[in-house]
Formats: sequence, C-alpha cells, structure tokens
Amino acid sequence: MAGVLAALGVLLAISVVLAPAAGAHPLGNATVNHYDGLGLFPDRVSVRAVEDIAELPTLQRAPEIDSNGDGALSGAERAGYAAAQCRAHAASARILVAGQRLALTVAGSDYTERPGVIGLKVGRLVCQLGAPAELSRAGTLSVDDQWDSGGIGWHEITPVGHGVLLQNSPFPAASVSDELLRYPNNLLSSPLDVHSGSMQVRPGDAAGSTYRKARTLSRATLPVRALNDLANQFNALVGRKHLTVGVGLLAVLLSMLLGAGHAFLPGHGKTIMAAYLVGRRGRRRDVVTVGATVTLTHTAGVLILGALISVTAAFAPAAAEQDLAIVSGLLVAAVGAGLLISALRRRRRPIVLVEEVQNSAVALDAPDHLLVGAAGTIAEPVAATATSTNTAIRMAIRTGTGTGSPNASGAAG
Repeated sequence: MAGVLAALGVLLAISVVLAPAAGAHPLGNATVNHYDGLGLFPDRVSVRAVEDIAELPTLQRAPEIDSNGDGALSGAERAGYAAAQCRAHAASARILVAGQRLALTVAGSDYTERPGVIGLKVGRLVCQLGAPAELSRAGTLSVDDQWDSGGIGWHEITPVGHGVLLQNSPFPAASVSDELLRYPNNLLSSPLDVHSGSMQVRPGDAAGSTYRKARTLSRATLPVRALNDLANQFNALVGRKHLTVGVGLLAVLLSMLLGAGHAFLPGHGKTIMAAYLVGRRGRRRDVVTVGATVTLTHTAGVLILGALISVTAAFAPAAAEQDLAIVSGLLVAAVGAGLLISALRRRRRPIVLVEEVQNSAVALDAPDHLLVGAAGTIAEPVAATATSTNTAIRMAIRTGTGTGSPNASGAAG
C-alpha cells in the first residue's frame, strides 16, 4: 500500500510539472463578486465598480459577449459588452445625497479575461461611473447597490473622501480584497456581503473621517491551500481537449487520491454522519454503506450539474447552490429529528432484566411470586422454584424512567 501511495505521489508531482499555469477562482467557480469604491468630492461622486466573474458564469455569458459566434472575443466585442453592462450598473445603483438620487453616467468601461481551470476563463468587468453631487454642506449619503446580486459571491463597498469628511461610515476605508484581486480567504465560508449603508458627510479634512473597522477574515491552513493548488494543477492537466489513454488512466488514479484528501477537509457532513452512526449504534458495514452512499451522491451531483451547465446557458449554478443548501439543511434537520425520536422511544421501551441470585440458604417454596419493578410496577405472577443448586432466577421489569435495583417480594398465590 505504501508503494502504491508513493507511486501516486510521483505521478501527481509529474502532473503538476506538466500542467499549464492556471488557477481556479479562490471563492469558487460559480461566484459573481462585486466591489464599489466611492470617491466623495465637494461637487461630485465617483464610483469604481468592479465585477469579478468566476469560470462558470463567464462560460455562460460567452454567447452574450461573442456577438458573431466565432469563438474568439475581439476588442470591439469586449468593449461593447463592457459598455452595456456598465450602463446597466449605472441605472440600477442607488446613491442618494440628502434623499435625492444621483444620476450616474458611464465615464469608462473595460472587460478582460484571464485563464481559469480546465481551459475556462475568469472575467473581470471594470466600470468608471460618476454624477454631480452637492457635498459642500452637511448631509446624509446613502448607498444601495443590488446590481447583478442574485447569486452567491463577495460584495464590498469602500468610500473615501476628498475634501469631504465622513462620519460614522459603515464601510471601511480600504478594500480588504484589493478590489477583488487578492481575497484574504480562499474558501467560500465567510465572504463579505455588504450591499448598502448610510453615513453623515460634511466639508472638511478627510483625514478626520471615521470608518468601520475592516473585517478580519481567517485564512485557510497550509494543508488546505496546498491541496487546493494541487487540485487546480490536476484540473488544468486533465482539462485538455486531447488526452491519451495513459493520461486518462492517470487522471482516474489521481482523482481518487485527491478526492480522498479532499474528503478529509472540513465540511462534507462528517459530523452529521458520525452522529447518525453513533445514534444508530452502527457497525463497520454501516459505516461503509454510509460512506459509499455519500461518495456516489456527491459524484452524481457534480456530474448532473456539469451536464446542465454544458447543455444550457439558462441554468444558474449560483441559484442551484442556494437551493441545494436549503435542501441540505432540511435533510440535516430530518436526520436530527429522526435520531431524537429514536432515542426517546428507546428510553420509554421496557427493559427486561434477568438477575441470577446465588442463594444457598433459602429455597423459594411459594408457588407464585409477584415481582415489583424499580418504579413500583407490579408484573404478572410467575412461578419460581428452587433448583437442586438452590439458585433462584428473579426477573424484574424496570421502566425507562425507573432507577435503582429491582425488588422482589413473595406473596402466596
């Protein structure tokens, strides 16, 4: 076994060397992430809006961007898509000064793509928006950005004053993600989700502004990051259009190895499965059955989602993830309720105790005896006779709520 693992480790190292340089989106390949950087001036407001689009949403938007359908994005196609998206953003963003909504216009737009995993692309849209505003006197500024926010992902807002003093800003002054370029956490466990907020503004030195403290996010541990990097390299290797039989077999072996390592990471319902097995007093074959079931359903779910994304651009993986999260929560609640009901039933079920009492001095001559349980429950009369070794078998029925040792009392029938 050790030799097999060593061989797989060598093969994995070879695959990392051979794989092209490409990285999966750090927040998951189904996310659409947003950043709004506000610049507040005495006579205007500027907005730098950035949208970071992971591999799957970028793939689904490809027909919309590639207007002539030739499979390649020209500069004109990227520019046209960026301008249209930025106009939509300007129309939907709500920035209010003293209760009056600002009329944002597009000052600049740009759309680019970089390599992602398995030959897919990661998109990045940048919009420069602006509007005249009267910030030369004290007032309230409110922000509410719900543009393209139906799915899951990162949402961040930062305001900075230029000759304008911000008081009690609910947003930090600096982006913790460097405008969606470097996320502080490569797991989608706790992304920022800030869409709106209000603050007091007045003319003055911006150095005296008060901001909300930037949120500190934990970073994934070294083993988790290393395994994710290896998985990305592996995906890039096997995602090529032309694979030989040898590389295909290697892909199967490495996928098993990486999958086993991935299963040891946090999540995957391991706590729920352990609680279920303990509650059911499961045996080894029950553990194998549960593990195999989780493996098959996990794999089948991934294949089904991949097929749906491939055959239709209307399928929204982000919305599917949200629906599946609700279903998963309901299943976990059902499993917990089932375990609780099972435990309560076991407590209420009568337990028959048999106690063998060695009694060499007293023989039981009475034909019938009434047995009294620990909780005082009288059982049916039973006949008891002493054996040749003067051993009496006494039976007591203890209810699920009773405590203490059962008592036996004899009475003539």
